[in-house]
Amino acid sequence: MAAGSIWPENDGRARVVVVDDDEMVSGALELALEDSYSVLLFSTAEDALASGAIPRADVVIADINLPGMDGVEFLEKIKEASHAASVIIITGYKDLDLAVSTMKKGAFDFMLKPFNTDQMLIAVEKAIENKKLIEENIKLFSELQQKNAELEKLNREIQERNIQIEKELDIARNLQQCLFPFALPKIDRVDMYQKSIPAQKLGGDFFDILVFNEDMFALIFADVSGHGVPAALYAAMMKSAIHASADPAAPPEAVVGLINKFLIEGQRKMSYNYATVFYGIFNFASGSISYCNASMPSPVLCRKGSISLLEPTGPFVGIFPESNYEGRTLDIQKGDVLLFYSDGIYECQKPDEEIFGHERFLNLLQKYPDMRIDEMIESIYREVEVFSSQGGFCDDVMLLGISIKGT
Repeated sequence: MAAGSIWPENDGRARVVVVDDDEMVSGALELALEDSYSVLLFSTAEDALASGAIPRADVVIADINLPGMDGVEFLEKIKEASHAASVIIITGYKDLDLAVSTMKKGAFDFMLKPFNTDQMLIAVEKAIENKKLIEENIKLFSELQQKNAELEKLNREIQERNIQIEKELDIARNLQQCLFPFALPKIDRVDMYQKSIPAQKLGGDFFDILVFNEDMFALIFADVSGHGVPAALYAAMMKSAIHASADPAAPPEAVVGLINKFLIEGQRKMSYNYATVFYGIFNFASGSISYCNASMPSPVLCRKGSISLLEPTGPFVGIFPESNYEGRTLDIQKGDVLLFYSDGIYECQKPDEEIFGHERFLNLLQKYPDMRIDEMIESIYREVEVFSSQGGFCDDVMLLGISIKGT
């Protein structure tokens, strides 16, 4: 094929460019290659580059010594024009070292003059396979870059969404604080102190205190199953149920029954959330506390160095409409300390998964018989925190202490 000709369209054959100023060499190569390949011949590197044939070539066969631009410089230009084309250098023995150096610069192979045409055909076949591998690598690399760009974009979007979620959780956490009293009410006959640590930004533990008059107030202490957003939403619904049902004239067991009914009827479909709740009414006129414990961990009454438990009097709320709740009344005296807590305080673990345990928690209470209520709560929390160390709290933690100053 004459120099300067363009590649035939839809030929389907591999394309070979031969650049050699020796017509005998180029003619022999054309004769050997033209049956299997599309071949273009050029006598100078400049002509080959100017023709536009190089970017579409599969193999370039070039003499190391060309008029004008030599083979080494030509190799660099080929690599600029085509990252995939395989280059075979033709050289004599005197330029062998130079030919070897071209291999370091990206040539695929070199042939020594005089060469055997069969050897050249084999070299061209290998060069074409090499070109296919290079193209496949380029394609895969391009796809990888595209996928990396997509992943980076997705990662940025996820990070932005995570930041937005964190902001929304902060807002939700601030709103959830409304489940707790803004400050513990000042009640002349008691001292109170509370500490709460959610396992996540949002939790399901909460308490509230409703002051009815100077002689009477109600305490609500609750723990919603699970933690996080679902537990927080259920806790908000539960607080609505409590405020709708609380009545100083109603016995605690009746109020808990109304809470259970409110939660069940308020769900459009079963959520499988439930809650344990302690509802008690402190009556200083009678010197007593009337309460219903719907499966909360038993609050502890500390009196003169001994402890007793306010055991559960009914099942948890929010699941079974036929649940029955009982009420009990307990006398309270000056100096009594009542401690309310969620199960997260004694279910914490060491890094080796050893659990603190309820019995150890109860034994701990007897270490602080004469402390102020705030000192007692903080001391209990510190001991449990030291025990858990890096294990941390796996559930929401809430402690509330009430010290009776008089009845």
